[in-house]
Amino acid sequence: MCNYKQREEMMLTYNKKYSKAMVSDLASDLSFRYKDTAMALLTEPVLYDVKELCKAMKGLGTDETTFIEIIFSRDVERMEAIKQRYFIEYEVSLEEDISGDCSGHFRHLLLSQVKGAREGTRKEDVDLGLAQQDANSLYKAGEGKLGTDEEAFNAVLAGRSFPHLFQVMKFCREKIGHDFEHAIRSETSGNLRDAYLAIAAMARGTPTLFAQHLYKYTKGLGTNDSNLIRVIVSRCEIDMVQIKEEYFKLYGQTLVDCIKGDTSGDYRKLLLALIGGH
Repeated sequence: MCNYKQREEMMLTYNKKYSKAMVSDLASDLSFRYKDTAMALLTEPVLYDVKELCKAMKGLGTDETTFIEIIFSRDVERMEAIKQRYFIEYEVSLEEDISGDCSGHFRHLLLSQVKGAREGTRKEDVDLGLAQQDANSLYKAGEGKLGTDEEAFNAVLAGRSFPHLFQVMKFCREKIGHDFEHAIRSETSGNLRDAYLAIAAMARGTPTLFAQHLYKYTKGLGTNDSNLIRVIVSRCEIDMVQIKEEYFKLYGQTLVDCIKGDTSGDYRKLLLALIGGH
């Protein structure tokens, strides 16, 4: 499977040779989920993120899962590119749209991430003393008191680097006797809980987050094809090998078998090609 740069060159060659847009021709010839996947593959990655974020805020309700997935998994450089492109496309800032569509501590958490509040500490530079302090702060803000101090949770989870948070989570486990994620589930709910769990997954490693989301999108009644397509298209050239390994480790089933069981026809063939599942 060729990468986006190769697909872009292919589109330019086609457009020049036939004096018409390859994307438009394919859009008129394809249909349903196969078409959605093909169009996603032919969209520049930053623009694809921008369109997905906009789509998550339009129509009835808000698709918070898309916010969580994109905003917490993109690095600072990518997020800056997303913000710039978002404004170019829609003449409004991403921050303004998030502020209008979300509320409370969840909104604050998203905006902190979009504004680049997270530190960039490397694994080898983690301050263990500070990590222990943060673990104590989270305990006092959650299991160590009646109710939950979301501001204290946000201060640590939105601002610290993922390597730092991984160490914080280890200290938390030593203190409370169970995984940090268990504490999140017992202390929080709704979108904020899902966002905290996504941050915890990122702290354990980016593939963990996407393996969990792929499972979420394919289990239960029906398949969330739109989100399934987004994860596979956005990660197929980055860390799909690691995501597949993590998926099997977490769920005891291969991602290939999961896709085979939840999709069909040419759509299934295309997804399998993208994840290397021939």
